[in-house]
Amino acid sequence: MQFRTIFLREIADTPIRKTLLGSTDEVVFYESIFKDGDKLYRTFYRIGKEGISNEEPYEYENEFVECEEVEEIKTKVIGYVAVDRKEI
Repeated sequence: MQFRTIFLREIADTPIRKTLLGSTDEVVFYESIFKDGDKLYRTFYRIGKEGISNEEPYEYENEFVECEEVEEIKTKVIGYVAVDRKEI
């Protein structure tokens, strides 16, 4: 589904989940999950690093951005800690 970049910029700071994917010297890449009505969607965007680049989310995108509909699922994550640490 396509969403206006103006709408996506407005909700960029209040997603259901925002995941840092990586960065370069100038920009930071994110995955964002947001809700529209009763559906969840995923989008990807980048922002400029403070003091280096003034790039805003979706600055170089067209008027509309394609977002993928997603659904929430429960998963089990296994983690590992050092033997001498009892807590995470």
